[in-house]
Amino acid sequence: EDMRRLLVHPVHKHVLSRRDATTCSRRRLASVQTEGNRHRAHAVFGANTDVGKSVVSAGLVQAAASFENLVVNYIKPLQCGGSDESFVQRHFGSNYYHGRVESHTLFNWETPASPHLASRLEGAPVSDKDVLRRVGATLDGVNPKRSKGDFVTILETAGGVLSPSSSSPQNKPSLGNEFWGWSTQADLYSSLGLPVVFVGDGRLGGISVTLSSLEALWSRGYKVDAIVFIEGKTEEDGTEINFGEGNAEALREYMSMRGENEQSSHCLIDQEAIVCLPELPPMPVPLDTWYENNHGSFIRLHNLLNQAKK
Repeated sequence: EDMRRLLVHPVHKHVLSRRDATTCSRRRLASVQTEGNRHRAHAVFGANTDVGKSVVSAGLVQAAASFENLVVNYIKPLQCGGSDESFVQRHFGSNYYHGRVESHTLFNWETPASPHLASRLEGAPVSDKDVLRRVGATLDGVNPKRSKGDFVTILETAGGVLSPSSSSPQNKPSLGNEFWGWSTQADLYSSLGLPVVFVGDGRLGGISVTLSSLEALWSRGYKVDAIVFIEGKTEEDGTEINFGEGNAEALREYMSMRGENEQSSHCLIDQEAIVCLPELPPMPVPLDTWYENNHGSFIRLHNLLNQAKK
């Protein structure tokens, strides 16, 4: 009974209508993409939780920040337990790049669970309109005119492509009016029109969940500019199997077969934009050496994303 009361906690916020929020988001994106193409923004989606979205985000931030003419922004709209922003700050060399990298966590809950559940359990609703409005305001704060340099923004989503976002009575209710409603991550951010860096699952069984997630993104109109795997090798009967590279190769084959009949260009990905990064060291080994060894790969990915923007 106590849990039920938490799940249906009343809302106390006035928010924009969904139409207003969507219209404002599209206008913001239009303003972001003008100004001489000086602001490149990408959303980082993942095939699932714990596939390496924060690892890839930190590498992309570091790669962009290594160019002295760039100012870089990292945005984590929804955070449940821990801090992906702190992870990114720790690994992009915040002291060295001081003043040229900004990071933002927009909404956070202490409960390490899906945002839709954490917001219910803590009685802290955040509607889709709240999220879009705050993301839009953060993007608006990136003003190319304030600096001679260009801007790059990395927005990291939560969980997988179809994982729930935060819940609120202001969203369409689920199960009648019994629970606060929520949207999937892909549906929540679709109105922003951001191109995607997609982190696939580099483990055994990762091909299916990766393809399913990509199809979910494409069906909502997303343009995927790159797919990144992190090696999830394992041993079977003494034989080492590189599942990450195998999954990446399977994606290249899939895209090649799909390209023969694909009519929508946003569903096609260049073979060079499907990459696999080496396996991460076991916990609690620091990632500093891993990032140093793979800095060149992130630089190449950064340049590829710049070309996709043109």
